[in-house]
Amino acid sequence: MAFLPWPEGSAGQLEHDLLDRWRAEGLFRQTLDATRDGTPFVFFEGPPTANGRPGIHHVFSRTIKDLICRFQTMQGRSVTRIASKSSSYWHKASAALNRWPSVSD
Repeated sequence: MAFLPWPEGSAGQLEHDLLDRWRAEGLFRQTLDATRDGTPFVFFEGPPTANGRPGIHHVFSRTIKDLICRFQTMQGRSVTRIASKSSSYWHKASAALNRWPSVSD
């Protein structure tokens, strides 16, 4: 299998070109519309730096969280991402659900 040649320009330029294309096509909105009727998958995300200053480990955790949501979307599930700005959000969310969310949901 042969790989396509690297496009003209830098990796940074390629990233900007792809983001512009995805925005113009409304790609994220299309994924939401395509999976609207799928089995729900709700991803509760806590505050990014609840325990101190930002570090490289926050980048790693955000990457893994994003991969989980993307994988569930590719499986046809309707993914809802719920982010919070404070740790107290978890208590409100669990009270609203009447239970703690689990990975199997």
